Amino acid sequence: TALAMYTKGLTGSAEGTAAIMKHFKAMGDDPVEAMDAMASQAVLMGKQFGVAAKVVGKGMAEMVKDVTRFGHLSVKELAATATYAAKLGIEIKDLGAVTDKFLNFEDAAQGAAQLQQAFGMTVDTMEMMKGGAAAVDELRKGFFAAGKSVKDLSAAERKLLEQQTGLNGAALDAAFAADKQGLSYDELS
Repeated sequence: TALAMYTKGLTGSAEGTAAIMKHFKAMGDDPVEAMDAMASQAVLMGKQFGVAAKVVGKGMAEMVKDVTRFGHLSVKELAATATYAAKLGIEIKDLGAVTDKFLNFEDAAQGAAQLQQAFGMTVDTMEMMKGGAAAVDELRKGFFAAGKSVKDLSAAERKLLEQQTGLNGAALDAAFAADKQGLSYDELS
């Protein structure tokens, strides 16, 4: 009964629920207790930050399915990351693209140098290597601190920013939207 409720109200799909159960079982945790914790976190984050618990839950389920990029996150980190993505208006796959872009020190250092050179952005290489929401937050801080705005970027600058961040199209607009300047992953986590 609990799993049926979680599928309907939290993950949105039997596949999502199965992925969560499989992941937590592999980690040595009780899958149903893990689902309880995820549901509690989704409801808590949803209430505290004005995001539907189901949206947070679906984001968490999507991250758990993507073990390569997000398998290291705790339940609280999953909830904070899903909430951050929802508040920004970006998808979990966009966070994964940023993670892929800065996966090792060499790529992160090179990307940070190119962002500094092209946009005057200062970003912490070690923060960028954390990937996901932490990397997006670091990119946003550097972008806004440099006094940049996506609406003022030329087509070439926009393309370069897309290449250097891994965020494309609407995800780039959402991540660097001026009206969300005060949103911080640290605040959510």
